[in-house]
Amino acid sequence: MKNITFVVSIILLVICSKANAQIEFEKGFYIDQFADTIVCYVKNFGWSSTPDNFTVKSLDNQTVYSIDADEIKSIQIGDRIKFVNRIVQEDISDNNQQRIAIKRKVEFNQNQRILKVLIESKFSLYMIEEGEYKDYFYSEDNGVIKQLVNKKFAVTGNGFAKSNEYLKQLLRINTCETEKLNSFVKNMRLSENNLISYFLQINQCSSSKIKRYEELRPEGKTVANFSFKAGVNTAKSRYIFASPNSAKEIEVPRNTSYTLGLEVEIPLKVNQYKWSVIFEPTYKQLASSTTVVDQGLDREYEYQIYSIDIPLGIRYKMYLKENLNLFLNFKVQHTFHVGNSYVDLDFGQDHSAQTRFNFSYGAGIKWKKFSLEYRRDSQDILFQRVYEQFMNYNNAMVIGYNFR
Repeated sequence: MKNITFVVSIILLVICSKANAQIEFEKGFYIDQFADTIVCYVKNFGWSSTPDNFTVKSLDNQTVYSIDADEIKSIQIGDRIKFVNRIVQEDISDNNQQRIAIKRKVEFNQNQRILKVLIESKFSLYMIEEGEYKDYFYSEDNGVIKQLVNKKFAVTGNGFAKSNEYLKQLLRINTCETEKLNSFVKNMRLSENNLISYFLQINQCSSSKIKRYEELRPEGKTVANFSFKAGVNTAKSRYIFASPNSAKEIEVPRNTSYTLGLEVEIPLKVNQYKWSVIFEPTYKQLASSTTVVDQGLDREYEYQIYSIDIPLGIRYKMYLKENLNLFLNFKVQHTFHVGNSYVDLDFGQDHSAQTRFNFSYGAGIKWKKFSLEYRRDSQDILFQRVYEQFMNYNNAMVIGYNFR
């Protein structure tokens, strides 16, 4: 456990030291308050909340400086990311920490805000992110930017109700006038994907030119990536018997086996999608034996374990170039034994294998759809008697193929 803690600490230190280095400057520009366009490089932090300042680098002398969001009219990174500084009509009745409004009635006020542009067209769509909360805004023909109202409000007692004013707002700008789209709106949950789909349709119906700003995930536009994993695993085992009357420790020789798994990776919108949540059910087969002299007798110690590991973890990627990246994994996993799994290490007595949660960590490289990864974990197998302990130390080389 001490070794695992040490290695995990090293991995976390490496991740922290590399995180900022992996945030890159990208070609872009901003328009200042005097309507001058300044072409520059903008540091793309992959913002999870609407930023209040930006880090830019000049094209000529490579000077890096920071500009406040309220000092610019707009800023853009390539054709994918754009923020604008605009006066908006915003509902101010939603004004407490729990995002539960005091009043049902909408109280609009004009505020200067920084908005992320999602769609620019006859009907434009904007967003403000504040932690876990997202507020959406829209405008028509570059007119007044209004908030799409979706709020909880307090009612008598300790309860609350919902006001879905945004449904009426969206229906009022429906230029398609189709029953299918009306039905879609009436049952729509307010979300980024639903709104983008709706605004694309109504702008297409009005034959308007559409500009969609879309921050692409490095692996493409999919919500999740799926990979088939196959590997070779080597295991070294140690059995410790430490009763009040006797003690012994047995080293079981290394053995080689195979692993099969299916990985699900969900990229997170943090630091340009460099962080991911990973889930990889993995089948593993382990078996080994050894003979030792115990009290003058040759005794056979052996184990046979068929298991399915259920790990949940995080991944951090470091992009070297297009389609090539290094990654670090850290997982917490639990093992379920299947089939005829047993440990026979105590005078011919079989023990059914039971494990508890353990840690797994590793590092690898991915090129296009293929990956190669080294991973290490340990399995602490429990016995009914507390003075017995059996540990498996696993090292594996795993190849993967991403099919989405």
